[in-house]
Amino acid sequence: MNARQVEIFRMVMLTGSVTESAKRLNVSQPAVSKQLRLLEDDVGFTLFSRNGNRLHPTDEATALFEQAEMLYRGLDQLDRFAEDLRESRRGMLRVAAMPLLSQGWLPCTAATFLSDRPDVSLSLVARSTDWIARSVAAGRSDLGLGLFRKDELGVIQTPLLQLPLVCVCPKGHPLGGRKRIEVDDLAGHDLIAPSNFDPLHLALPQPLSQIISSQPRRLEVFTTQTALELAMNGVGIAIVDAMTALERPSDTVVVRPLGQNIGFNIVLMTPRHRSNSRLVQSMQQQLVSDALSAQERAFQYVAACET
Repeated sequence: MNARQVEIFRMVMLTGSVTESAKRLNVSQPAVSKQLRLLEDDVGFTLFSRNGNRLHPTDEATALFEQAEMLYRGLDQLDRFAEDLRESRRGMLRVAAMPLLSQGWLPCTAATFLSDRPDVSLSLVARSTDWIARSVAAGRSDLGLGLFRKDELGVIQTPLLQLPLVCVCPKGHPLGGRKRIEVDDLAGHDLIAPSNFDPLHLALPQPLSQIISSQPRRLEVFTTQTALELAMNGVGIAIVDAMTALERPSDTVVVRPLGQNIGFNIVLMTPRHRSNSRLVQSMQQQLVSDALSAQERAFQYVAACET
């Protein structure tokens, strides 16, 4: 048997007519009849009996047709599988992000991406920027989101997010009455700042980093979300990014911009020496699109906090 014979046999079984089969397959009637005879020679038994203009399958033909249908169902599944790959609806995504992004914005973006892709699996881990860069370069992660790093050879760093910093002050705090808080204003106050395995302090301007580290009372937390919670409970001034403050509004605090153009520059890391699948490229496009919207909301929020 060959594929063309099976195709013609299946069509005759479905239509019960050589004429109709030839019409649907866009071939001549003699060509259909010839291929049926060749198929009967190959299998060694009669496939059809003729009654007028209709063909009636033998029991053997019916049994063979059932097997042929299993083959075609398999081809249909293969075709759908290929379509899923083409439309980025199937596969495994491995994304590594710094803790700042792993709660709130990134899970929401990932949920949007996965909503119409039920066959896509996702691994989302929170690690340091150094770990993320090594993981992406080595192929353990498909995409990475972290702080910009100089002289990073193994990955391509594409600017993704610029997040301005804000001060979250408990209500009634003396600095909460100002429209904008400057770095020097923070001296002598209890400051809550993230200090986790991602060296966020290295990404801050030196004057701000020095003030944070020189306070007599040090309040260090693992995530910006925890810093925000402490400020909401009146412990001190939380120094967080605007997106974190925007995601968790509270009537127990006052949010004020911090200095001029102070913030974190987040990049999207992709491997330099390896191409990405269509699925990874689709996720990358989703991240870039959502990041632009998130950044606009963050800057609008900062401007509103100053009024």
